This record gives sequence, structure tokens and C-alpha cells, in this order.
Amino acid sequence: MLKKWLALLLTALLLVSEDVLAESSSEVKEITFEMFYAEYGVPYEGKWICLDDAIFFYVPLTLPEAEITDEMRNDEVLAYYSDTDEQGNTLWIQISRQTENAFIKTIVEEYQNICTDVEITEINGMSAVMGLCISKSERHMEAYVEAIAANGVSYRFAWHFTAAEEISDMTLAINALGMLSSFSEMPLEISAEEGAKENNGMEGMPERMISCTPLQFTFHDRAVEDLEQINRLLAVMDLTNVRMASFEGYLATTQTMEEGVVIGSSYRYGFDKCTLMCEKTKFGQTHRYQIMTEVFEGVNAMENEQHEAYWRANYPHCRLTSLTEVVFDEQTAYVVVYFEADTTQMKP
Repeated sequence: MLKKWLALLLTALLLVSEDVLAESSSEVKEITFEMFYAEYGVPYEGKWICLDDAIFFYVPLTLPEAEITDEMRNDEVLAYYSDTDEQGNTLWIQISRQTENAFIKTIVEEYQNICTDVEITEINGMSAVMGLCISKSERHMEAYVEAIAANGVSYRFAWHFTAAEEISDMTLAINALGMLSSFSEMPLEISAEEGAKENNGMEGMPERMISCTPLQFTFHDRAVEDLEQINRLLAVMDLTNVRMASFEGYLATTQTMEEGVVIGSSYRYGFDKCTLMCEKTKFGQTHRYQIMTEVFEGVNAMENEQHEAYWRANYPHCRLTSLTEVVFDEQTAYVVVYFEADTTQMKP
């Protein structure tokens, strides 16, 4: 049964299909998220996460997130997942930042020293290298995919699978394959037609259809550019009904000094992590959604009605869609989701 799982891994997704490869004139094998869900539908309910302000993955909501140790942080591990099913099959997935100014040739040379099979590939438009290691007993497998993002940094998606005596439920395998195939530089659209497909007889894989898409962002540097990154992404996506589902953040203080004396302070509210819920528009982009944070002096600086009046007066070209208040000891922050004018009426 483990061989069945390995066959699924190697042929159903990573090599896509013999027919596709036979028709391709390129020596580089291509992996896309569309290939995955065209084959299996959307077999799990998930959310998009952003790591290192550079890469995205579609992560199953049921996949447990494991604790990242200090040692793992030192190795620049960005995310860690671990799960064991009822049969005792174990899967863990680790995503890490690897090398700046990375080159495919260097990655290939490294993988050839640690893996039994190595392939150069392209995953959702990113140049990448795949490596596979299988134990002699065929009960343990390690697989690696390292892709180079637009920032020149390589990121590694590594998963380890240890098999029990019998594998009849393929949920862990599908979770790993789905996450791998979603490895990209922005959240990818999931076709409703393909997402509604049946799952080709895969046991234990409930049919899923995504109507609302969660976008999850995690930041580490507490930089001003973090919010700019979210807004750049929202500006080019065809979305509607965007709302803030949850967030965690911080209050940053900048002090103005004059001759060693503080003469003023300004404040900024930023995100450590946040999750947006949104829906895909049917007819292209009609509203450009954005997020803004503002900080005011005083606890409970203004009631919602007061802030709405303030918003209308100061931002007449923007429509406020949601408002969340965050109270600190001496300041109040407001997190606002809004949309701009109808883009169908905008001049090019």
C-alpha cells in the first residue's frame, strides 16, 4: 500500500501524467495548482497563508500547526505542520527560507548528495528542484521541493512520511500534495467548475467547493511595508465582500527628539498576522479593496459612529466596509477595510 502512495506522489502530481509529458517539448516538468485540483477536485477546505512576505501555500484547515522551536527559527523555519492519522501514518511538513541569490545548479548539486531521485521542475511559474529519498524498507519517505522566488531567495518545502502497516486513507497524502502544488508567489484562483469535481474515487476525501477564500498573512519584521504588501495584492485581485476575519498586531511608537528631549510621538498599528475572508467576483474587478490602520491618542478615542463620520469627511472617495477597534493603555487603533471607486469606470 505504501507503493500505491508513492505512485500517487510521483506520477499523479509531480510527473502529472505520461500523456502530458509526452506532449511537452520542454525538458523541465511543470507543476501547477490547477493540475492538482483538475485531477482531484478540491479535496480539503483550506486557507492561503503568506510566509516571509514572498510565498503562499493553500493549507488544509484540519492540518495541525506544530510548534517552531528556537533551533528551528535559527534555521529560518517559517512554518511547521505535523499530523498522525488513525492508522498510525505520520506526516510532517516544514517550510523554510534557504539561500539568497540562489541558483538551480547549486540546489541540484546539494540534492544529489542527499536524495536518490532529483528533478529540475517549474512550480506555478517558479524555477525549482525536487528531491526524493525512500528508505530500504519503503516505510519512510522524505521529499523536498526548493523553489526560487522573485526576490532571489530559495524556499524549501520538505515533508516526511512514515507509513503504518496499512494505508487505506489517503488524506495525509492528498494534504501534502495539495500544499506542494499550491507553492506560489500569490494566492491562486481555484476554478469553481474544477473545484466541484468528484475526487476520482479517493476514499476519505470529501468533495469540497470553495465559495469564500481565506487569505492569511504572517509577518516577522514588523515593518511598515507589511501592510503595503497586503494592499498591493488586494489591488490586483478580482475580489468582493472582503472582510477581516481575525488579526494580531502591535503598536509601534516613533519619538521626535530635539536636543535630547522628546518633543513628540507618532504611532502606527501593524499586523503580526491577519486573515482576510473574501469572495471571487464573477465579472472582473469592480472594487479595489484596501486596508488602513489609524491610531489616536486616548482610550476609546471615538465611538464607531464618530469614526464613520470622520472617515466620510476625510476620505470621501472611499467606502468603509468594516471597522475594528483595538484599545491600548493610552491609545486607540482602528483597523479599516474599505474599497475605492468603481474600477470599471476608471480611465486607463
